[in-house]
Amino acid sequence: MAGAAFLVTQMGPVLAKVETQRLSGGLELGNGRQRWWLWFLGGRLLFATGGAHRYRRWRRLTKRVSPELSQARGTPEKPWEYDALAKAVEAGTIAREQAQQVIRGYVTEVLFDLAQTTTLAQMGVGQVRGYWDGEARLSKELALLVATSEWRRVEQLWQQWQQVGLRATSPDMAPQLHEKRRLEHRVSPQTYLTLNRLCDGEHTFWDLAAETGAELPLVGQSLLALVREGYFRLQTLEDLAPPPESVQKPVVACVDDSPACLQNVVQALGDAFHLITLEDPLRGLGTLIQARPHVILLDWLFPQVNGLEICSLLRKSPVLKDVPIVLLTANGGLLDRARARLAGANEVLEKPATPEQLRATVERYLAKAQA
Repeated sequence: MAGAAFLVTQMGPVLAKVETQRLSGGLELGNGRQRWWLWFLGGRLLFATGGAHRYRRWRRLTKRVSPELSQARGTPEKPWEYDALAKAVEAGTIAREQAQQVIRGYVTEVLFDLAQTTTLAQMGVGQVRGYWDGEARLSKELALLVATSEWRRVEQLWQQWQQVGLRATSPDMAPQLHEKRRLEHRVSPQTYLTLNRLCDGEHTFWDLAAETGAELPLVGQSLLALVREGYFRLQTLEDLAPPPESVQKPVVACVDDSPACLQNVVQALGDAFHLITLEDPLRGLGTLIQARPHVILLDWLFPQVNGLEICSLLRKSPVLKDVPIVLLTANGGLLDRARARLAGANEVLEKPATPEQLRATVERYLAKAQA
């Protein structure tokens, strides 16, 4: 498969070949209007994405897992969805099992698209071409799915969809109710309320299946008779717009065992910066490494250890070795300043520092980093 585009008439043999030969890489498929991507490792399926509704699918499959995930975005050619899941798992925001649940949803919908597209191609409606990239890799291994098993499962779903009479209807389409008064006399009150709420022309068949917990073919079967009787129209939806890029605030960490001092820093810097406050410097080392702050404000004295020792530890971290460290102390004599420099601190700031001093100090180091 490597090196040149090839015609895809059936997905089953393609997936079986990747699995049998234990190939690693990426498979890109397209029909002139849409593109899909699948990634493999040792013949196992890692992830699949593409199609008409990447952002709709992302919002639908992640909204019950983590609201923050729904704000992820990326370029069309990149697996930004997978990268967002991998980062969330690494940060502990979601469990690996939750990420795998989202991945399984992606695989189901993408393979369904491909089952429908290749079937229509066999009937003379378009062509599907594939391209294998043996160098394509994903950053993490969140799931290793048996591609042929996933294909058989989705193929059954596709066959049921055809049997309902929806072969040429994409589940990305949305039913829109336009005969409300007639329908109210046609179905039960509860059914009417559900249909009136969901069939607004903004919920696709996939959305309806997710909202009701029903299998996709059953949703299609339930609505097809009403569509034929004229109660609904099926309309094509554009994908949702990507969420706006958020302006990331610079991250400033303050390590101090005094709640009063931490509160002063919060009041001085909280609006302009993303603040991380820690009272225990030893337990907080992992948090600092994960947060990657732009500036660290570090108290000089702690019950078990002093700020100089913590400063030396931070300088040994590959992540934090170049981060500006400002030591906060009530004794800012020449000897203390010299000792601070030897420990790796960039500066000593006498306590209590005013809000203006704190902001000016932090902004100075941020300006140096951007210069």
